[in-house]
Amino acid sequence: MTSRLLAILAVKKAGAYLRQQFKQDARVFALKSAHEIVTRADKGAEKIILTLLKKHSTNARILSEESGLYDYNSNWLWVVDPLDGTTNFRVHNPLFSIFCFPSLWRFITLISLCWGWFMHRIWMNYL
Repeated sequence: MTSRLLAILAVKKAGAYLRQQFKQDARVFALKSAHEIVTRADKGAEKIILTLLKKHSTNARILSEESGLYDYNSNWLWVVDPLDGTTNFRVHNPLFSIFCFPSLWRFITLISLCWGWFMHRIWMNYL
């Protein structure tokens, strides 16, 4: 599977999960720091994305906002924010997204991708 297809599959699956969770009560959260929260939706979307990346991009490093760095000593790196806009999500404001810079090679971005829930749209840029 190409990096482009993998990125699209990951955000679509995580997006479907977030769409379902958005309808649920998202008031339950934990503090990540004094000014940052994390919800079950953050963790669930991250799990979906990381599971796919680890399965199909086995040698790549992964840097995720919630879990940190999985380092496999590779020139390839996926950077993931599984729920960008957690506070909006938590108060049922639809202005949130999934944001990925997938497939960085030696710090050169080959693909960047953003999934916007409220417009049911994926924006992607690639070399």
